[in-house]
Amino acid sequence: MSQTKRSVCTQGKRKSTTVTCVCSESDKFSLTVDMVPYKIHSDKLMVAKIKEIICVVDQQNIDGLSFEITTKNKGGDVSLAYAVRMAFAKAIVSYYGTYHDEWKKQEIKKLLMGFDRYCLVADVRRKEPKKYGGPGARARYQKSYR
Repeated sequence: MSQTKRSVCTQGKRKSTTVTCVCSESDKFSLTVDMVPYKIHSDKLMVAKIKEIICVVDQQNIDGLSFEITTKNKGGDVSLAYAVRMAFAKAIVSYYGTYHDEWKKQEIKKLLMGFDRYCLVADVRRKEPKKYGGPGARARYQKSYR
């Protein structure tokens, strides 16, 4: 009987951007964003945000894990970078919580929360819908008397 691969799937959201990350066991560390290895990705902000998480969590904790990140509903570049960072961080925490001890998961979670709370917790702010009588949600058209 063949042994199944241990893997977890997480999701990161920021504004209208949605990102999914599948973390699975492998012989060495690899991370791809839309089938492109993160080290040669063209978006430098995203690469920097991914490296932040790798430095905080420590490279030895994620050796032997493979991450496949796919993006949907791409908004802007910044929201994409933050959504990728959130999905990546949540995948690490979820993997340790599912397949390793709870103590190690809590330790990694505490490191990430101490670094930046929004690595693991979604930002719930959304754009307010436009209303009638003006160009936006709150702005009104200028009134003219002459």
